[in-house]
Amino acid sequence: MGQTMKHHRLKQLTLGIIASFGVIPLAYAEPSIDYRIAWDDNDQRYHVYMKAIKAPTPNYNMTAQITIKAPYSEEKPFTIDAFTNTYEDVQWTSSGTAHAPDDDNSASYFSYSASFKTPTAIDWQADQEVEVFSFRNKNDCLGIVNIMSGDDPFNYPNSLGTNPGNQFTNMGWGNIGDNHYRENYGEANCLASDSNNDSETNPTDNPTDEQTDNPADNPSNNDNTTPIDSDNDGISDADEALLLTDPQLSDSDEDGIDDLSEIGGDIHQPLDTDGDGLINALDSDDDNDGVFTEDEDRNNDGDFSNDDQDNDGIPDYLDPIDNQNTSNNNTEQPTDNQTNQPDNTSTDNNNDSNNDTGNTDQTLPPSEHPNNQVDDSVANSTSGEDDSDNDGIINYMEGYSTDRDGDNIADRFDYDPSGYFYCENNGKILTGGRVHITGDAITMVEDGSKGYYQFISLAKGEYTLDITPPSGTEVSPYRPASEKALPMGDNLMILGAGEHGQSGYLETAALEVNGPWYNRFTMDSDYAAPVINNNIPLIGGVCNNYSFVDETKKIPTLSEWAQILLTLLIATIGIKAWQRRQH
Repeated sequence: MGQTMKHHRLKQLTLGIIASFGVIPLAYAEPSIDYRIAWDDNDQRYHVYMKAIKAPTPNYNMTAQITIKAPYSEEKPFTIDAFTNTYEDVQWTSSGTAHAPDDDNSASYFSYSASFKTPTAIDWQADQEVEVFSFRNKNDCLGIVNIMSGDDPFNYPNSLGTNPGNQFTNMGWGNIGDNHYRENYGEANCLASDSNNDSETNPTDNPTDEQTDNPADNPSNNDNTTPIDSDNDGISDADEALLLTDPQLSDSDEDGIDDLSEIGGDIHQPLDTDGDGLINALDSDDDNDGVFTEDEDRNNDGDFSNDDQDNDGIPDYLDPIDNQNTSNNNTEQPTDNQTNQPDNTSTDNNNDSNNDTGNTDQTLPPSEHPNNQVDDSVANSTSGEDDSDNDGIINYMEGYSTDRDGDNIADRFDYDPSGYFYCENNGKILTGGRVHITGDAITMVEDGSKGYYQFISLAKGEYTLDITPPSGTEVSPYRPASEKALPMGDNLMILGAGEHGQSGYLETAALEVNGPWYNRFTMDSDYAAPVINNNIPLIGGVCNNYSFVDETKKIPTLSEWAQILLTLLIATIGIKAWQRRQH
């Protein structure tokens, strides 16, 4: 009887403890970080900030997303350009763009997700604001720009089936599945002066004064709309932000040649003589001949254009072979006069069996994707501007020195297809699949057999992907394509992660970066900017041991496993203590 009573009490104690599972928190999760966006009159850029309510302990950043909301304009839509990450080990990349959705047709939405290469890269301190990234709008000022609010009509679920909004997870503030984002503060108003960048219009400034300067205006308010040029070098501060040159220095690389001369006649196609991805205005050795540009003023007269040792008509600072005798007009010139690239009589420099036309850069940069066989005539068929990596996206649209995926290859040299086949568990890019697109006037550049596909659409209409996955795999049912058709427009749309360098893997396989993807597209005009990284997730075959999460049968998170173990430990201690009392 005594033993039976003991066992009964033991059972009650054990069940009582286990029944309490789920109410023993490891750490109380509470909103701990706020977001802000501000407009800076000086550099004509938008700056995004975050502020921790308290310092996380330990500091371990996991994931983050921010969605920016701007006024919509059909004629000159808000276009994010010259995007710059503040932290080298924190790369923010586009995870979705929507213009005038049915939920709010007066707005454009831009979502960005963070990849933390070093989880402690941002040292959060209580009530200390840090800038995380900045950008410019390529078109005219449209008005107030905000961080998307929690009650915005475009929040999930929405008409496009996308998942915008704001999110931040740091293990020092709670658990893996928690969202520690709290709220927004401030707004960005490019129509009003804000000289101290605090998101509050200067009280003495008259934001409606568009024609003439009001003496009461703050001095930083240039109501005459003349672009700010801080160093008076003939390049506006806004354009210098795009080029990554120094707006406070007329000779950014301090090689003796001013930025305006080194950029050349077209701000959209700045000179890059040696094709190394670094424009001349930022390159200490413009022609990559081993002699610094500043040392190629041989006669020390301050004029670099009259130093030409081999008399070939190319100044030494732009000539990789300074002392080559080319006076014989019947001899093949060692370098092209305009581009200083090796002369090549071949008309098919990328060996794709099509003549290269319309592109002055006839050689592939060394950092270009090794499988890039896109013909120049196709890549440049919709624009008169250069497309260095031949991915159908002109250099100006990609940026000249930006590196969206942080793989140390400038975007304009980093091939971006329409999408990849990838294993959803680890991001491995798979070859052997096929993508066919139905619709009129489609140029199919890559069919998916190399692991990626690319198409260029040249007429309005609706287009559908016909997908044949690599042998042994299937398109993941756990990351299905959106039920909506994606409208293509004038703006580049980056839907997922790109390849990390030439590793054969995506930069990340995370769902928040690679979802949703689309198998239907619509065009309302005869030209649309490309869609890139519309990646197709796969399971099975070589993707065996995949680790997808079926949301209907969700496995415990790490924090939930920790709670289970803690509960079992408490139960064990309690049982042993009870047993000791019985003896």
